[in-house]
Formats: sequence, C-alpha cells, structure tokens
Amino acid sequence: MEEIKEIIEEQNYLQNESLIEKEHVSTLLNDSGEVFSLAYSADGKYLASASSDQTIKIWDVSSQLIIETLKGHYDEIYSLVYSFDGKYLFSAGADHTIKVWDISIGRDIRTITGHNDEIYSLTISPDNKYLASASADHTIKIWDIQTANEIKTFYGHHDEVNSICYNPDGDYLASAGTDGTINIWEAKTGRISRIIHAHNSLIHCVKYSNDGNYLASASRDKTIKIWSIESGQEVKILKGHTKAVYSLSFNHKNSYLASSSKDSTIKIWDIDTGEEIDQIKTHTKAVLSVIFSPDGNILASSDKNGSIYLSKLDSSEDYQNEFDDVLYIDEEENNSEDLIEVVEIEEFKTLKNSNFINYMAYSPDSRYLATANDDKLIKIWDINSLSTKTLSGHTDTINSIAYSPDGDYIASAGYDKTIRIWDLESKSELKNLKGHTDSVSSIAYSPDGRYLASASYDKTVRIWSVYSGGQVKLLKGHTNRVSSVFYSPDGKYIISAGADKIIRIWDVDFGAEIMTLKGHTDWINSVTYSPDGKYIASVSSDKTIKIWDSNLGEEIKTITGHTDWINTVVFSPDGNYLVTASSDRTIKVWNVKTGIEIKTITGNSEENYALTFSPNGRYLATGSFDKNIRILKFIKSLVSEKLVKEEVITEKEIIEVPTQEEPIITEEVYKELEAEKIHDHNLEIVIPEKETIYHDEEIISDVEVKEIYELKHHGYI
Repeated sequence: MEEIKEIIEEQNYLQNESLIEKEHVSTLLNDSGEVFSLAYSADGKYLASASSDQTIKIWDVSSQLIIETLKGHYDEIYSLVYSFDGKYLFSAGADHTIKVWDISIGRDIRTITGHNDEIYSLTISPDNKYLASASADHTIKIWDIQTANEIKTFYGHHDEVNSICYNPDGDYLASAGTDGTINIWEAKTGRISRIIHAHNSLIHCVKYSNDGNYLASASRDKTIKIWSIESGQEVKILKGHTKAVYSLSFNHKNSYLASSSKDSTIKIWDIDTGEEIDQIKTHTKAVLSVIFSPDGNILASSDKNGSIYLSKLDSSEDYQNEFDDVLYIDEEENNSEDLIEVVEIEEFKTLKNSNFINYMAYSPDSRYLATANDDKLIKIWDINSLSTKTLSGHTDTINSIAYSPDGDYIASAGYDKTIRIWDLESKSELKNLKGHTDSVSSIAYSPDGRYLASASYDKTVRIWSVYSGGQVKLLKGHTNRVSSVFYSPDGKYIISAGADKIIRIWDVDFGAEIMTLKGHTDWINSVTYSPDGKYIASVSSDKTIKIWDSNLGEEIKTITGHTDWINTVVFSPDGNYLVTASSDRTIKVWNVKTGIEIKTITGNSEENYALTFSPNGRYLATGSFDKNIRILKFIKSLVSEKLVKEEVITEKEIIEVPTQEEPIITEEVYKELEAEKIHDHNLEIVIPEKETIYHDEEIISDVEVKEIYELKHHGYI
C-alpha cells in the first residue's frame, strides 16, 4: 500500500515538474527471472530481453507480445546486441559463450567460444563487421561477424571488464571495469590510446554519445561522469542516485542521458546543463538496464524483479503527464490507494523421495532443487525434467546443504561431523572439512562465496576458507548445541542460535560476539536474515516466531499460531513474507510488517522440516518426514482492498436474517460483543422480503439480498 502511494505521489509531482511527457507507461512481464539486458532492433519494432532464466525473449513493441523465446544458453545471460541490419542477435553471459541468433528462424546458428570466464558486455562496430566482447577474464576480444573467428585480444585491465562500446566512427573502443578505469583503444591495432582513472569504485557501464563528442560512465560510487573525448577530461559529474548506477543510454539527439540504478529509479539528465530533469519510479527493485528506442520516443527499462517497462516520451514543454495505466488499474473501478497485495498458493509438483528430507536448497538460477536426506545422500532435482543426480560420501545423516552463490558447487554437512564441498559438473567431492567434534547441524556460504560458516552440536561456530579448506575462525560463546547459522547479506556478520535459547551476532572480521538476542523460552531451531539485512527472524520449540531489529538487537514482534515446534523459517526474496514449517504438519505464511498469518498450507501427513524459496520468488518447496517434496507456486497480485474486505464478510458464520422489522443480533455475534465489552454498538439491518440464510458464501435459500447487516463500532467488521 505505502509503496503504491509513494509511486503515485511521485507521479503527481512529476506532472508539474517534468520536461518529458510520459504519455503511456506499460508493463511487459518477464515471468522467469531478473532481466539483465535490453536491446532494440535497428527499426525499433522489436525489443529483446536477456534473463537469468537462460532465455531471450523477443517482444513486438506495438502489441507488447512475446513473438519468440530463444533458448540455448546454459546460464544467466548478461548482454544483448542486434546487428545493424536486424538479421542477427548476439548474446553472451555466465556460460562463457557468445551465441549468434538468426532472427528469421529463431535459432542460434553459431556458438563462439574463447573467453574463460563470464562475458558481461557486447558491442558491434558501426560497419556491422566486428563484434567486441568484454569479460571477467580481464580481456576484450574482437570477432569477425561473418566467420566468428577471433581477430584480436586486448590486454590492459587488471580486473574484470564490465562494459564496452564502439565510438560512432568505429575507430575506437571504450572499456571499463572493476579496476575503476576507462581504457580507450584503437579498434584496429588494440593499442591503448588513453587511460582515464575515472572512479574510485567499479564502473558498471560506459557509453559514447551518438555524436562521439562525449563518453559517460556509471559507477558503484553512485555517480555518473561525462568525459570530453577531445581532452579526456571530466566535464560533468551527475549526482542524485542513492545507490550504484548500473546502466546508461543517450537519446538519438544527444540532448538527454538516461540512467538506471540499484535505488530502483531511472533518472533523465540534460546533457548541456548536467541537471536532473526527470525521475521515473515505476520499478520496485534495482533497475538493471535502460535504453532509448532508436527514434528516442520510448524508454525501455528492466529490473531485478523481471519486469520491463516501456515509457513513451515527448520532449515538448506543453505536456500532460499521465500515469493512469502504470499498474493496469482502471481508476473508475479501483482507486489505486485501495490496492493491497494478496498471496495465493497453488500446488505445482510433488516429488516422491525414498527417505526423510531434512533440508533443501534451490540453486541460484532456481532451476535445481537439492535435498539432504536421512539416507546419507544428496539428491539434485531438475525442476523441469524431474531428472536427478545423486552425491554420495557422507557416512551418516545429512543435516544441511548450501549452494555456492555462483551455483557451481554445493556444500553439505551432517552427523558424521564433516563438511563436504562438491563440484556439481563432475559430481565429485572436492574437499572434506574436518574440525567439529560433534554433529554439524547447519552451514551457510558467505555472499561472495569465499567462506563457509558451520554450526555444530559441539557448541561452536566455525568459518572455513572454501579455497584452502582450512579453518579461518573458531567462534565460542554458546553454552549448548548450536542448531542454525546464517550470514548477513553484506557478509559482515553471522548469526547463530540453538539449545541455549540465545541468538548470537558475530563480527566476521574480528571473530567476536557483538550482541545477544534473548526472548525465546526453548530451543531455537532456525534463524535467518531478511534480504535487506534489517531484520532477523527466529523460530523455536516454544512455538513462537520472533522478528528482531538486526542493528539494535531489539525484539520487534512475537508471532504465534503454530501448535507444535517450529522447525524452519525463511524470508521471501522480496522480504515481505515469512514462511515457517512446523511439527504440527502445517506450513504458514506470514506478513512481515503486520505479523498476520495470511496462509496455512496443509496436506503433509508427518512433521515439516525442510523449506526453501526459489531465488526468483515464484516457488516454495517443502519437505516432510512423509518423504514428499511439494513445490508450490507462490503467486502475488494487487487487488482492491474493498473486494478483500467484502470477501471476508461473506465468510462469517451462519447468519439468520429475520423477517420481522426489528434489530436482531445472532447468539454468536452477541457472545463476541460481550467478550469484547462492546455495549454501545450501532446495529443496522436491511430486511429482505424473505428469510435468507448464508453459509460460507452459499445462499441456502434462493433469495436476493442487497445487504444482510452492518456492525458500526470501532471497525468491528
């Protein structure tokens, strides 16, 4: 609700201040992952989007429909570029390959290899002859488009190369990367013409202006810098974003520069003055890509949620700013201030396992589900094909598993007191970490994938180097078995909890306990950070859920509802919901802000222990001692708050409406009123012509009734 209000308030503000008319904003929903890159065809009729789901979608801009889905990559796709004649599309990403797609047949006709790490950026020379690629392997490669042969490799960056672009003449290439520098290269020779020490932090994007006079750079330091090509000097610095700036695009007239940021906004800047002239806040997550259409009339943008927005622009000063359909809301039927988010859960797939399921984890791309079983085995399930592969090596029950952030490895731990790291491609055990003197109950990767944290029944928490396999730190402080461990999203802290009923927060660098959270009255079974790191959630055998302020260490709320031990807790990827698994054989979904239970999932015949969200937020997997794995669709939608309230009213207990014209309160309602000491109520009854009885939305007597009753007292109904 509040986010929607903020968007609309911002839109109303821009109506009076903007120099760019947004006549129409519509949403194209990419339902399968983060959209990293967008590319327009040369005629502007088509828009291509690259996603973390390993697919490319081709959209018809006028109809806003998907006309083609291209599949062929085996990992996330980071960059797209059309050939200038519109016949081919080039893509590259985390699988280290470049693919060439023939648009007319919708197939990849060539796969180009040569880089030995992820490829972050592609650009085509203006004469349509050469393709340049920038990679995490610190190199830039030039390829002949016709033959796909590598022509040159440019060496000069000392770290990952994140962005590359040709100047309008095709004589020079600009590249930028993690080392904070911009290199200007002679395209034919590969000689560095100029090095610009541009930012004190990594650079996400560089773009030439269409006239070739300027170069813009966007950085993690939250700034955009404009550089003179002639002098190589900084001519403007654009400040306004509050987080890292990811993407840049000049319009065709070079009058405006659009920027997108991790702060969920798009800003439009006047190139001549360097002033921010507009801000678009339709996105709710980090905006990963922004691009002007070839004619400059449409601004396309994509975000971490998988949404793509098209904003129609008009640079006239005589304008009207209309946002009526930003959220596809008919304002006459639904006032946007009355919209609330609702969650629906649908059964998607049930997988039959051969043994008890203790723990489960989704791969970062949401494609695979790993389960830790009582039979000492790890199973990796392909969610689409339902095929499995098995990892064996543990000599006792496995308690915990975790995917590395890049998805290439999986770690496991269990009653045999060991932690094992597995290479998923070869299905081989890489390392066996030993040091704990009792069962290892929980493990977690650091966000950068360099370390593993482990919790054990030996009352310790340990930090391990993934590369060396050696123990880095030993954290002592717990006085009983430790059940759960979790890294903060920034990797600076670790939380742990267990049988001593205390949550401990540790500083990773110093290996020191900095805070303890007390409040549970029984064993704490699971702890987790919210995705933004602001909150900690914990669940216990005392049947309660607690939410804590991670900075202050203060308890914010205690949530009750389960009737037995609560074994596991997870946040939804957007941080708005908590899901808990309990020995009472239920899974419950809770609103984090209100603490209200919004869904109860039943159906398991035994205790629920394992629980995980897919990273894209669209699926919830649960595992039970009944050996079933249930994959549930987690569907969120915006609906009218008025309709929700009306639905709640129709679900009240049986209400008999009398035919006589006098107020009647049913016995059930009367008892509730008495219990709440409500005496001075105001009861209004609309009397139907015949007696009508409602039960669970069914009209038992077939009589139309406009309104049954209304209780007006302190919002009782």
